[in-house]
Amino acid sequence: MRHRFLFASTAAIVAAIAGFSAWYLLRPPAIPVGFVFSNGRIEATEIDIATKYSGRIEQVLVREGNTVDAGKVVARMDTSELLAQLHQAQAQEQQADEAKKSDQKIAEEERRR
Repeated sequence: MRHRFLFASTAAIVAAIAGFSAWYLLRPPAIPVGFVFSNGRIEATEIDIATKYSGRIEQVLVREGNTVDAGKVVARMDTSELLAQLHQAQAQEQQADEAKKSDQKIAEEERRR
């Protein structure tokens, strides 16, 4: 009788150790720090963004699904066309200044006559 009790106790301890070992080795990976695990439903707000000027995107700085704060730069625009327009406007301004000086000089010469 004593041998049966000892055998049953040993078998129960071995089964408990085997069960714990199986649970420990087969459990799902741990959740990384900063993440929460739960069941349920999450609702998010989708926000459209717009630029002041139209143009081509040169570089996107965030990935879809990333959280961004208000005012954060999410993309960089290709400004080559805008720079070309700026240089053209500056050249036109310089031509207008030179034409104005030339007209002022002609008007001054005519007043002297």
